[in-house]
Order: sequence, then C-alpha cells, then structure tokens
Amino acid sequence: AIQERRAVVGMDREMVLAAMGKPAKKVREKDIDGMETEDWIYGHPPAATVFVKFAGDKVISVKEFPN
Repeated sequence: AIQERRAVVGMDREMVLAAMGKPAKKVREKDIDGMETEDWIYGHPPAATVFVKFAGDKVISVKEFPN
C-alpha cells in the first residue's frame, strides 16, 4: 500500500506519512462514546479527497470522495 501511495486500515501514523505525506488538514473529534479520533484530510473538496481516520495510533477507516 505504501508503494501505491495509499492508506489502509491497520496502518500506523508513520506508515501513512510514508505512503501519503503530510495531510492538508487534521481534525480531532470525540464520538458519542467518548472515543477520540483524528481525521487526516488529503485534498480539497470538490476535488478528490481522502479522509484517513485514526483511533490512537492506528487507521480505523479510509474514505475517498468522490469514489
């Protein structure tokens, strides 16, 4: 995945940085259960945008818009 320049679930922050570089923006949130998450956002809407969501040091989801 790193060679393909993309993030996948289970990667840690260093792996995502190696694959995709620094994100354009980072957003921290708490979900309804109080779990802290951090989204790394690559790209700028309406252009192709990738959202990489971390819980702790691990990726828990990767969403691409438009897909």
